[in-house]
Amino acid sequence: MVWKKLIYAFITLLDLAAFIITDHGVALFLLICLVVLPLVTYVALFFLSRHVEFSYAVGDSCFRGGTIAITMTVRVKMRLFLGSADVYADIENMTFGKTESKIFTFKDFRDHSYTYEYKSQNAGRLRVVFPKIKLFGLFGMCSLTIKCDEGTEALVSPKLYEDVDLIETGMSRAAAVFGDVVDFTKKGNDRSEIFDVRDYVPGDNLNSVHWKLSGKFDSLKSKEYGSSSHFKTLILVDPSRNKFEKQATDGEMNLVLDIAVSLSSALKDNGMPHCVGWFSDGKFCSSEVWDNESFLQMVYNQMSMRIYDGNAQTVFYFSRGQEFTKFTKIIYVSVAARADELRILRGLDVTAISLGGSKSVFDEDGIRLIELPQEIIESTLEENE
Repeated sequence: MVWKKLIYAFITLLDLAAFIITDHGVALFLLICLVVLPLVTYVALFFLSRHVEFSYAVGDSCFRGGTIAITMTVRVKMRLFLGSADVYADIENMTFGKTESKIFTFKDFRDHSYTYEYKSQNAGRLRVVFPKIKLFGLFGMCSLTIKCDEGTEALVSPKLYEDVDLIETGMSRAAAVFGDVVDFTKKGNDRSEIFDVRDYVPGDNLNSVHWKLSGKFDSLKSKEYGSSSHFKTLILVDPSRNKFEKQATDGEMNLVLDIAVSLSSALKDNGMPHCVGWFSDGKFCSSEVWDNESFLQMVYNQMSMRIYDGNAQTVFYFSRGQEFTKFTKIIYVSVAARADELRILRGLDVTAISLGGSKSVFDEDGIRLIELPQEIIESTLEENE
């Protein structure tokens, strides 16, 4: 639009020069029109800004590599002096800490909608915000900005792989803790049964908080469900991008999320209740998984964590927290792992899955360390589209 303003300014100056030289009435009239037109346009845009109707719809979720439909509509009943409108959109991936800015131009202000198919290569929770709408005059020389600040959230889920048995996690040993399959129809295995109430411990799921009782005691109380003794297996996700001088790419960090979610899905399908945990801003967060609904909730919760550019010290902080004593089996998923790092999880059955340049397995003193190249994981596992 800058070139239009320059041309308009040049024509105005040229007409001014013509009026000064000739002192002709036509040049004066044209000069007045050229000066007044922008002022009239601004007044018209200000009036129209009060009558702009903006609506949008954003798809709820998709798998990584898929698309989320973002549909926008700008309506204006009267179009006097209005040429076009630009809708600004900021799409922020809160997990990876990246923001993309888009501008969408509308020239039809009736019921014409614009649909943008947004494709994200990274998993994570998206925040889609429309910060402003910019109205342009009929000739594109005058503009007026309307603050909007409307938005919503969407989820890009990690890719889901079916054949995770190819990664030997030692779950045959873990199955001996609570059996191969848990029958939730039996008494004591139903998550809807509340057997006890205890003090809230950091890391407890907020869905388990007994809010009415917490109000009476002036402190948070957590519900103890029937099958709590079964949740002894933890898939611990490490959101560290930089570990042991390894700087992980976005693709490698996505693969960490893919593996963790795929393992959780496999355990769920085999009737093995478990927890998925991670550290977000220094706090341990976890979600219990026992059915499809709790699995989807876990994915949504997990995508609220952010990827650390450095080392999140996940194993160290986990070994120092109260959560350390709640589990007997740990499946640790990270871009890099070493046996000396995992030895502080003493007394637990630990399997670590990390990404490396060559395939290798370390198994000693209850610690199983599996290192797999990214290419092997992506080519071996059968992706569920």
